[in-house]
Amino acid sequence: MVAIEALTIYDNVPDLLAKWYALSGDVTAKSYLKWQKYNSSPNPSATHGNRFVNNYTNSIANKYGRIASGEYLHPDSVIAKDNLRVTTRSDVFAGSLFIMEKLAAGKSPKSKDWLYKIIMPDSSFFGDTLGDNADKVSFCHECHSTELIDDYLFFMPKEYR
Repeated sequence: MVAIEALTIYDNVPDLLAKWYALSGDVTAKSYLKWQKYNSSPNPSATHGNRFVNNYTNSIANKYGRIASGEYLHPDSVIAKDNLRVTTRSDVFAGSLFIMEKLAAGKSPKSKDWLYKIIMPDSSFFGDTLGDNADKVSFCHECHSTELIDDYLFFMPKEYR
């Protein structure tokens, strides 16, 4: 029941979320809704705090979801995930914008050349692995490090593509 209600509500929300995120001044936050969307409906994602997420990529990341094991996305590939959290009482809360950007080789060895960034629904920055509050977003790469063979990426389950 909650999932169905969340999906119905979510269909009306991405434009509003994007406006809030864009107030941060972040280039990705201002443009991600114009990018390719990789899911047909929001994906319930336990790894993102049991939120319903949409996956978007810029044109440089056009191989997202189709890379072969051991293959890597090009530098400047960007992935953005907007989301909503739905409680067991069907309360709906705007979620953060999760951003991954592939950096040039050697730019961030600690995170295998991925930049992770989180923008809160109120447009404030939660953290950036190469900037402010890097320690607060280190969990992003810790989780993604389980996907070494797929360039540290998770992909939408088939039923949501």
